[in-house]
Formats: sequence, C-alpha cells, structure tokens
Amino acid sequence: MGTSYLKYEAVMKGSIHSDQTCPLCGSRFKSMEPRGMFCPNHPAQSPQKFIVRYSGITKRFDNYPAALQFLTGLRFQEGSGQFDARDYQIKSKPLSFDRLADEWLEVKAAQIKIASWRSIASGIRKAQEVWGGMNIKNIQYPQLEDFNASSTTFTMGAYQTRIRPIFTEESVDDADAE
Repeated sequence: MGTSYLKYEAVMKGSIHSDQTCPLCGSRFKSMEPRGMFCPNHPAQSPQKFIVRYSGITKRFDNYPAALQFLTGLRFQEGSGQFDARDYQIKSKPLSFDRLADEWLEVKAAQIKIASWRSIASGIRKAQEVWGGMNIKNIQYPQLEDFNASSTTFTMGAYQTRIRPIFTEESVDDADAE
C-alpha cells in the first residue's frame, strides 16, 4: 500500500479503468470502489467494459463486480505474501509444466549420458501429455497419484528422479530470470 500525500491515508494498490467515455459528455468514467464506475457529470451513466491494472497485470472484464473481485483477490494475495505476477502471464506461461520440463531436459542433456537422458525424457514427455501448460504450483500430490495410476511405466520412484527436480525452487527461480 502507498500513502496519499494529500490526505495522508492508505492508498490501495491497483485500479479499475474503462476505455469508454460518457456518451452524453465524453468524460472519462471514474471508479468509486466498491460502488462502481460512473461519469462525474452524469452519475446514471456507467461503462460496459472494465480493465483491471495491477503490478504489470492487465485484465479485461464485462462487469464491475467481477473486476472488483479480481482486483481484491490480487490485493489479498499481495497482503498475504502469495502474489506472484508470473501466475498471470498468459502468453509466456513461465511456470507451465511444459516450459519448465523442456528447460530442465536441456540442462540435463549436458549433465548425463544420452541413454539416461532418453529414459528420463520419455517419462517427462508422458507427464507433458497429461499436464501440458498447467502451472506447476497447481500440480499437487493427488495429480501425481492420478498420473501414477494412469501410467503403466511411471512409478513414484520415477517421480523422484524424473519429475520432482522440475518442481524444485531452482526451477521456479530460473523462470524469474526471464
């Protein structure tokens, strides 16, 4: 949270905007959390499309309550120390299983013999078919158990050597560098 220099009060991080203007006077709509967004000259006028901006994250919404809920969720995550902007990077997906598995396999290719690498890569490719672009933070023990049950060649021992290293903090921290 920042501080307003005019009123010396806490200022909430992030905001809700609209690209639209008042159809009657052309003024920009002003957000008045939690009531909504209104024209300063015509309080009955409200936009139909909304944009949330927060720490480099931009997301569009069709209604104000959904935009406010999303913004409130981001603020809560930041306040509780759980906020990670990488979770909202839709295009690059820095924490996707596919991306981190491929990066990890590249590193391993230089560290181990080709026969060992092929064996490991085979298991990783099977996991990629299941988890694909899923955020690694969302892959928990139940998903591992389901994968184990569905795979004839996968064992929890294979998890220890093939998949678990992808989930280490080093892998997640490496995604930060991008």
